[in-house]
Amino acid sequence: MTENVNTSGFTQLGEESPAIKLKTILDTSPDTEGGTKSIPHGLTAGQIINVSVYINNSSQNWIPPNYNSGPNYEYDYYFNNTSVVLKTMAANSSNVTDKPLKILITYTE
Repeated sequence: MTENVNTSGFTQLGEESPAIKLKTILDTSPDTEGGTKSIPHGLTAGQIINVSVYINNSSQNWIPPNYNSGPNYEYDYYFNNTSVVLKTMAANSSNVTDKPLKILITYTE
């Protein structure tokens, strides 16, 4: 069974699956409502399969993008060839400004 496991470099989960790696980036969110922040990822957009972003609010809750179960938590993100770009929403993001965040990127060779 171990002949199907590759743990050096990239991980491949089956012969026809892409070889993948995970990258974690720790940073802080934009410091103002309506603010934007670009966080370099060191990859190309073509390598990236998935990006997840969570911001830690003052209550130690990890908030996903577009959270709308309470006011003042709204933010969104996208990625390009150089960065993950976060945008807090004007007048609705005071609970997620200037807070710790984590980004998890799944990418291919």
